[in-house]
Amino acid sequence: MSPLCLHGQLDRDVACLLLEQLASCGPEDAPFTVDLSDTSIRDITVLEVLIEPLCEAARRLGTIELVGAPPPLRIALGARGASAPLVLRT
Repeated sequence: MSPLCLHGQLDRDVACLLLEQLASCGPEDAPFTVDLSDTSIRDITVLEVLIEPLCEAARRLGTIELVGAPPPLRIALGARGASAPLVLRT
């Protein structure tokens, strides 16, 4: 599967679209890479929508690699103790 590349503001609507895309994928679509290097987060409440479903999708699919995750997302995932199968790359 080609990387999912997001650009601009990572808000609740975009987060929901990303989660819908991941929900439509199965392990046969691996590897999963989500490129967030051209995104930013202004409203950190988006993390409430994103964190748990993203971790659950990673467990279901095997591994999800997040490239260039904005600092608030990296911090929230680190505080939650998220690790493999969720891989963060700078």
